[in-house]
Amino acid sequence: MKILEFKNRKEHFKEWLKEVEEVNFKDEEIKSALFIWELPPTKDGYCATHCRYNCDLDQLKWFHRQLGEKIKELEMDDYLRKHINEYIQYIE
Repeated sequence: MKILEFKNRKEHFKEWLKEVEEVNFKDEEIKSALFIWELPPTKDGYCATHCRYNCDLDQLKWFHRQLGEKIKELEMDDYLRKHINEYIQYIE
């Protein structure tokens, strides 16, 4: 009989974060960083917080623009996947 080890969200997150660090930052020299996470909702609604490394207002604005571009890219990808049948005639 094989016993599976169950992990809670905190354990899964720690493993994910360690893997992200190993894969992305092993040989990189990091200029600045922004880390954002969501906390459990409060009575007023959702709650997010962040921490930053060597990150001033200009870098925060740059991260904001980059995140906006990534969101647009993902929205376009989602739209095209849902409506690909409308475009197939142009592809063929």
